[in-house]
Amino acid sequence: MENVLQIAEVTFYWEYALEFQHFPNLKRHPVVFSFGILLLILGEFIRKIAIITLGHNFTLRISVKQRSEHKLVTTGIFKYVRHPSYAGWYIWAIGMQVMIGNPFCTIFAMIVLWRFFKIRIEFEDVYLYHFFKDEWVLYRFNTPSGILFVK
Repeated sequence: MENVLQIAEVTFYWEYALEFQHFPNLKRHPVVFSFGILLLILGEFIRKIAIITLGHNFTLRISVKQRSEHKLVTTGIFKYVRHPSYAGWYIWAIGMQVMIGNPFCTIFAMIVLWRFFKIRIEFEDVYLYHFFKDEWVLYRFNTPSGILFVK
């Protein structure tokens, strides 16, 4: 999956450069740019609130061993979204493509990142089940993941 993300990043730059050279007005639409900025701010806000809410429970890597201080956080933003950090990152990344006026890569990013987060959430959910058992099952059942069409 890491290779796909690297290919996506190169594609984002390639599309921007090609369209900027041949269709520069596509890159200067103020409504599209403003909507992209709004998505960037929203995504960053959601992600930061999630990280702050998690406190010492936050890690960049998925925990595969439960630490003694590890607890299931279901308060704050986690009351409404099970994986708000991923949702924020997803919104931010889509917003970046919208802001720079990359229509092809906006769709490409939506698909590639959706698949990335689907796989990551499914992997992480297995460990969260092992750590928290019935508490996790109830929480998972009642709280959306934060990424559309990913349970």
